[in-house]
Amino acid sequence: MKIMKFMFGKMNSKRKGITPVIAIVLLLMMTVAAAGMAYMWIMSLQEDMEETANEGIAKQRRDASSAITIESVWKDPAGLDIQFVIRNSGTYTFTATELGQFGYYIDGVPITVGTKCTGLAGAGSTCIVDSDELFPAAPGDEKVIMVKLPAGKGSTYTCRLKATGDKSC
Repeated sequence: MKIMKFMFGKMNSKRKGITPVIAIVLLLMMTVAAAGMAYMWIMSLQEDMEETANEGIAKQRRDASSAITIESVWKDPAGLDIQFVIRNSGTYTFTATELGQFGYYIDGVPITVGTKCTGLAGAGSTCIVDSDELFPAAPGDEKVIMVKLPAGKGSTYTCRLKATGDKSC
């Protein structure tokens, strides 16, 4: 006891209860701060999960309601190239960005097109695509035309020339 008196001076019996009160207040403040940080972290995690789920649902709706059909194929009147009509047979309205992502194939080979679809505004709308590929030349010749949507779905049309001089198939 003498050593403690020497180190800390005279012990004051009136101040005995203050240190535990300060300790409890500090512990409560740390607990409230920790709970607040946990709440903020859980809320941001929940918001991220909600955004991801909403994006997934929107993508599923778009994929389910988007559909196209190649309706007809003919020889370009000004040349020898293939032209064809695509119809929006779904209920989805494609954006300009999505239209730019359409994949065009003839006989399974990606092709470049002179004129791409610029507006499939809504259900039932159409656009004409002008390819740089040659129209079938002889009776019995065929070309398989495919247009793929960004989601992977698409439409296929087999163009088989029936007679020499036919301008459509």
